[in-house]
Amino acid sequence: MLKQNQLSSAHDLTSWEVQEVIRLYQEEGWGCRRIGERFGRSKDKIRRVLQKEGVALRPPGTAYLKSNPDERFWTHVEKLEGCWNWKSSTSPFGHGMFKLSKDNLVFAHRYSWCLFNGEIPDGMQVLHKCDNPRCVNPDHLFLGTQATNVQDMVNKGRAKGGSFRGSNNPKAKLTEGQVEEIKDRYEQGEAARLLYEEYGISKAHFYRIVNNTAWR
Repeated sequence: MLKQNQLSSAHDLTSWEVQEVIRLYQEEGWGCRRIGERFGRSKDKIRRVLQKEGVALRPPGTAYLKSNPDERFWTHVEKLEGCWNWKSSTSPFGHGMFKLSKDNLVFAHRYSWCLFNGEIPDGMQVLHKCDNPRCVNPDHLFLGTQATNVQDMVNKGRAKGGSFRGSNNPKAKLTEGQVEEIKDRYEQGEAARLLYEEYGISKAHFYRIVNNTAWR
């Protein structure tokens, strides 16, 4: 029996580390990439360790099905004295994007609001007091309508020269969240016609969105 600090003959990990790799994979639902980051190894190395230990591997990309999303969320957040900044991927508008599950991408600041305050009422948006789109500090967030969002932008001087972009345009039919949903669903293979009819926009407008010539 190997002691905790002895290397396994099959891996350059200690016996304890091997058991921890297996536990994180099977019980916590972590993916090989995340486990590799924990132990300073590549995801391929972790896969080989699991295979040598006789662990049945999940199909790639399914780690999210078992992992706790609330715990994963905070691994992407850097809590500073004021703002809590999102460290991972962002939307074209700078808002943090959180992969809640394999096929469900949500705004990080909206997810944070829900964690602390419950569901967001229909027709309401989650806005930033700090004007920092990466921030997920619940104390820096507040609820408002589209009109509130536009007025807040004007009050903070972000409507320079009368320019209103994206959902800041009072005539906008879509929010940033809906635009991201359209792009994501289209990339997943949903039919264009069904999407532009569902969201009440023209075919031309739809293709400007997915081709990034609108809402940039």
